[in-house]
Amino acid sequence: MSFGRLRRAFLSTVTAVATPTAADAQGIPMDHDRRFARIPIPNIEPSFTWLDDHRVLVKTDRGDGGVAFEVTDARTHKQRAAFDDRALAESLSAALGRRIEPSRLPITRVGSVRGALLALVEPELQVFAITDDGCGAEPFELADATPFLITPGERQTSSTGETTVRFVNRLPAEARVFWVKDGQRHAYGSLAPGQTRLQGTWIGHKWVVVDVEGAEYGPFVAEENAAIALVHPPTLLRRAAADVSRRATTNPAGWAASIRDHNITLRHGRSGETRQATTDGTPEDHYSGRLFWSDDGTHLLAFRTRPARTRTVHTVESSPRDQRQPKLLSFPYAKPGDPIDHHRVALLAVDTETGRASPVPIDNALFSNPRSRFEDVHWLPGGSEVVFSYVERGQRSVRVVGIDAGTGNARTLIEEAPETFFDWAAKMHFEPIREGREAIWMSERTGWNHLHRFDLV
Repeated sequence: MSFGRLRRAFLSTVTAVATPTAADAQGIPMDHDRRFARIPIPNIEPSFTWLDDHRVLVKTDRGDGGVAFEVTDARTHKQRAAFDDRALAESLSAALGRRIEPSRLPITRVGSVRGALLALVEPELQVFAITDDGCGAEPFELADATPFLITPGERQTSSTGETTVRFVNRLPAEARVFWVKDGQRHAYGSLAPGQTRLQGTWIGHKWVVVDVEGAEYGPFVAEENAAIALVHPPTLLRRAAADVSRRATTNPAGWAASIRDHNITLRHGRSGETRQATTDGTPEDHYSGRLFWSDDGTHLLAFRTRPARTRTVHTVESSPRDQRQPKLLSFPYAKPGDPIDHHRVALLAVDTETGRASPVPIDNALFSNPRSRFEDVHWLPGGSEVVFSYVERGQRSVRVVGIDAGTGNARTLIEEAPETFFDWAAKMHFEPIREGREAIWMSERTGWNHLHRFDLV
């Protein structure tokens, strides 16, 4: 079934269930109550989980602390209860060794694997496969319960808002958790072997876990629905020797640039000769992120970061799921006006024969107060100018800037300075075209959100 047909079928099902008809108006009050008894509490948004190409499971709050699970068939427009609550409660009670109330099944997520209906039970964080009759529950391996797991990898999301990630350490030793922002790691404590931890975060935020030997697992990108980051060998991203901070980039003359000990190092691929391109990097003001060679290999664009001490904010979770008493939560959060990491642009001129590098002074007046790292970096053909986008802290100004490789002079190529603020999170789009000589830019400067084409040369 195509997506369009499936969507129409589901929408027609929802309409059939939730929309009164002329026949409803002719019925007696009991008919009306029976028809709408399945959605007794207004203004509570249900959650939907597709089980296959035509069945969707709908979870709604009952209003008494319990939840209801129903399966809707998009082909037949029929609904049925997903479980026999009483029988399933007895089965879960026997499996978990504690009393489960039928009206309060501890199921937080549902999904489907190879046609089997799965249920995630908390706080035990155990997965059960529901029997075909909806009456029983059989243990299911968490590592195989893919609907509940975050698939490691980089990806973009258009959603926003708060969510949670539950880390599960299946490694034989302790592991450390890091939130990754703008390529930099921020420590969030450790996980003992076998330990699980619920971490508050935001949709789209990236997390990695590092073991005692420095091997990295993930990245785990937080999703709209609370999900599990399972730390075990299949989620290994890279061994300790493949540190991403040391990723090298090579120019046409064979000089590979990388960041080591907070500075930039050049190494020739054939001769093995090494040159120290910079010596002024320190832990308090270091070179970081990606490096960008010009087409002819005579110039290298880099970034420097002066880290700021982040404020720690404390909140109280009044009713945690895993304990009776309130829980204190702490996380780094910069309040308005607090210092933030200060990022700058650095440009080096490189002799392609000897590998000797010298800094090119840059006028940074057009990009002196960035809210985060510079994005959309690319060199114009010939290596005469490098282009990047800049978002000012406070989002009152956004620019696409070009820097002359020979002089270090900067010029504004595109600029947005709205009276309110620029919605960089949802409406920032910069796409170079025609070998970088032109670009597609999203703007609301006309009062409408349109795409514009700009010349960059």
